Amino acid sequence: MDFDPEIEFMKPIFELKVGKRFTNFQVFRRVLIEWNIKEGYKLKWINNDSKRMTATSENGCSWRIHGSIIDKTNTFQIKALRREQYSRRDYQNKHVTLTYLSQKYQFKVRDDPTRGLVGQKGDIRREQMVDVSIPQVYRANRKQKMFLMGLI
Repeated sequence: MDFDPEIEFMKPIFELKVGKRFTNFQVFRRVLIEWNIKEGYKLKWINNDSKRMTATSENGCSWRIHGSIIDKTNTFQIKALRREQYSRRDYQNKHVTLTYLSQKYQFKVRDDPTRGLVGQKGDIRREQMVDVSIPQVYRANRKQKMFLMGLI
């Protein structure tokens, strides 16, 4: 039941289950953020350190997830998951950051550097179902181009 981010993130929907294992806490956190964006909910971190993580829904419903390390390894495992999610999708998501956008759309920027900002904004809206501004798209493109040129 190990989670492979390279495979799972390509799927339109990936499932979080009790017992699922992750290589470390950074992968677990990245998975929660990606799931949060795909599902359209806002997360609120209760515990967020290298030994345990607990997140709840910021919208007030009873959804909750808890993961912690297994024994003395770095492997993280989902220990508890409460699935009751009744809040509506939120199109403003604080986890859709400049870094997230530049990493998520790096290949599109590389393959078509002349693509317009409005078109990219539409792609993000369609694929991630979140609203971003034109300046956010511009800054993400600039960051990605700097990364591709080896400046960062």
